[in-house]
Amino acid sequence: MAWPDDADPAAAPVEPPRPPQYVIREGTLIVSKDPKFSDPEFQRHCDLLLNTPYNPIVIDLSKVAYIQSPEIACLILFIKKARAAKKAVELKISKTVFTVLKLMNLHHLAGLHKADEPES
Repeated sequence: MAWPDDADPAAAPVEPPRPPQYVIREGTLIVSKDPKFSDPEFQRHCDLLLNTPYNPIVIDLSKVAYIQSPEIACLILFIKKARAAKKAVELKISKTVFTVLKLMNLHHLAGLHKADEPES
């Protein structure tokens, strides 16, 4: 029995696999796209990063265009937990995220590195 043209599974376009949104690699949590509002996976990966043996630990938000209040609250809690664990925290952020943190007077909480500027 032959498949009708529109039901042939081989005829369906194959989408390339999407990279995971959160990856922890060598003491760095890499966030590949904007977290969804109040994403529990963001909190979970922050906790996983905190339990790595690395110091300093880095959250790379350089590919993130914006963050919302739940993620900001998560970052503040993460930084407090890291300090209690005697770990330094660095945030690699986009210019937009830096502006948001600066407007909220939160730009002093951790070492910030704007991704679109060379590190010194």
